[in-house]
Amino acid sequence: MRNENVEVNIIIWNTVASGYLKTGNYTRVLKLLSQFRASGDQWDPVAVINGLNACSHIGALKLGKEIHGLAIRTCCHAYDNVKNALITMYSSKAFEMYELLDGLNEQLKEAGYIMCDDEDEAMEAYRIDDGERK
Repeated sequence: MRNENVEVNIIIWNTVASGYLKTGNYTRVLKLLSQFRASGDQWDPVAVINGLNACSHIGALKLGKEIHGLAIRTCCHAYDNVKNALITMYSSKAFEMYELLDGLNEQLKEAGYIMCDDEDEAMEAYRIDDGERK
């Protein structure tokens, strides 16, 4: 991009990364975002979402956790879209392990309710999961 004398900014990086994401070129998304970070520019919530979505598609949980940490350091984790991308990333990996870990689905649902600040639903899911009824 820099060879074409185009001023590269966050919008261009995110647009190209989103295009790669939509065409299923997930590793290219991560390489592009890595180049962006190496250039010294700071990620915004859209870049974080692109990175998390790419990680969830290829099962790169470790890299996804690193992006999660970056989101916290850059205060991007407060955006609802970023929270949704985090839930998707962590749950996609968890559902792969569901066959091995009985009951994980309910725990993820409870965690999802808690992450969305819905403690009442989380407690209700916990009571039903433990066999308790109102």
